[in-house]
Amino acid sequence: MKPALLPYIAAIAAALVYWVARRVLRRPFRLHPSGLLALIPAGIAYLAFFAFRQPPFAGMPIPPGYFIMALLGLFCLSSVLCEVEPKLTPSIPRRPEPDQTQPKETHRLHEIRLKTGIQRTPEFERKGLATHAVNIGTKCGHDCSYCSTGAILRMHASFKLAGENPFAFGYALVDPTTPERVARDARTLHQPGLIQLCTTVDAWAPEAQQFNLGRRCLEAILAEPGWTVRILTKNAAVARDFDLIERYKERVLVGLSLTAPPDKTAAIRSVEPHASTIAERMEVMVKAHRMGLRTYGMYCPLLPGIADSTQAIQELIGFGVNCGVEEVFVEPVNARGPGLKSTERALRDAGFSDEADTIAGIRRQPEWSAYVVRLLSNVQEALRRFNALEKLRFLLYPSRLTAKEMEWIRNHGEGVRWLGKEKDHDAVANGSFIGESI
Repeated sequence: MKPALLPYIAAIAAALVYWVARRVLRRPFRLHPSGLLALIPAGIAYLAFFAFRQPPFAGMPIPPGYFIMALLGLFCLSSVLCEVEPKLTPSIPRRPEPDQTQPKETHRLHEIRLKTGIQRTPEFERKGLATHAVNIGTKCGHDCSYCSTGAILRMHASFKLAGENPFAFGYALVDPTTPERVARDARTLHQPGLIQLCTTVDAWAPEAQQFNLGRRCLEAILAEPGWTVRILTKNAAVARDFDLIERYKERVLVGLSLTAPPDKTAAIRSVEPHASTIAERMEVMVKAHRMGLRTYGMYCPLLPGIADSTQAIQELIGFGVNCGVEEVFVEPVNARGPGLKSTERALRDAGFSDEADTIAGIRRQPEWSAYVVRLLSNVQEALRRFNALEKLRFLLYPSRLTAKEMEWIRNHGEGVRWLGKEKDHDAVANGSFIGESI
C-alpha cells in the first residue's frame, strides 16, 4: 500500500467509526464518546505514515489527505463539544392509531431526552395520590386549555430547545426512552412506593401511544416487587393494557379523569380537544370495574358552568361509586396562570358564550372563592347520598380564598386536604389563616 494513501483511508475510517458509534451508542448528552472514537484511527494512521517517512520516503511531501483528516477531526470534536442538550426533532407518527384521539396532522411532535425515571413527589404525597412520579415528557398532546403543566415546567430547557412556547398548543414533547430509566430506578431504588403515571403529562396521550410508553412503563415498574401504580389518564387507549394490569390487579389503581357529565361533551371537547370523550372514558371505567380492577375517581377540574352544578356532580359521583372507586379526588380549577384565559377563549370560539363568561368571572378572587365553596358543598352532599363521604379527597390550596369562604370551609371541612406551604397548613389548623385580601 502506498503510504500517501494512508491519510485518505484514515479519513474514511474516521467517518465510518463516527457514524457507527453514533448509531450504536446513541448518547444524547454532552461529551458524546463517538466523536472521540472517530479520532482513534486517524491518529494511528498519522503515526504509521510518519513511520514510513524513513528512507526511501524521507523527501516525500505531506499529501493533502492530512488536511482532509484534520478537518474531519475538527468536525468530530466539535460535535462532542456542541452536543450538550437533548436532541429535539419533529417526527412522523410511527404507528398512527385510527381513533379520534389522534392529533391533527399539523400537531408537532418533538422527541426529547429526560434525565429522570422514577422520582419522589412530595406534593402528590401531600395530596394522598402517590409517593413517586413517572413522566414520559414535558408537554402532553391532549392540549387541555386549563392545563397547569406549562406554568409548572415553563423554565424547562426542552421548550427552548424545541422552539416552543410552554403555554402554546399544537405540539407535544415526549421521551421515548423513559421506560429504560424507569426500569433502572425500579431495580435500584431501595424504598418502593406508590407511583403515579403520570403527574404532569399523560402516558396514554396520542404521542405516547406511538411509542407504547404507558404499557412499557407499567411493565418496567411491575417487574420489580414492592411497587404499586396509580394510573391517571384522559385516554381510553389505556384499556388496551388491561391484560397486563389484570395480572397485577392488586398493585395497580386505574383512574380516568372525568371532567364533565356526558351531556356537556361538546363544551368539554372544546377545552380537551385530543382527549377521549367523556363517554369513552366512562366505558373504560366500567370495563375496569367489571374485570375486577381497582379503580379510583378523579374529577379534576370540575369547571364552573360546566360540571359544578348539583345535578352534574350527583351524576359523576354516582357513576364513580357504581364503578367501585376506592377514593374520590376533586380539585377546583387552578385560577393562576393563563389556563383560565385559554379556557375562556376556547369556549367562546366554540360558541359556548355563557360558559366562557362563567370562566371569565372566576378569574376574580371573590367569584373563585364562591365557586370553591359551591363545589365542595355539592361534592360532599353527593357523597353523603351514597354513604361514601369518607372517600373524599378535596384538594385545596387556601391562598386565594377570601376570609369568609375560608371560615366556611374550616367549619365544613370533611374530606378537605389543604395544600401549599406548610405555614398555610398551620394557619388553617389554628384558625389564623385569613386568605388574600379582596
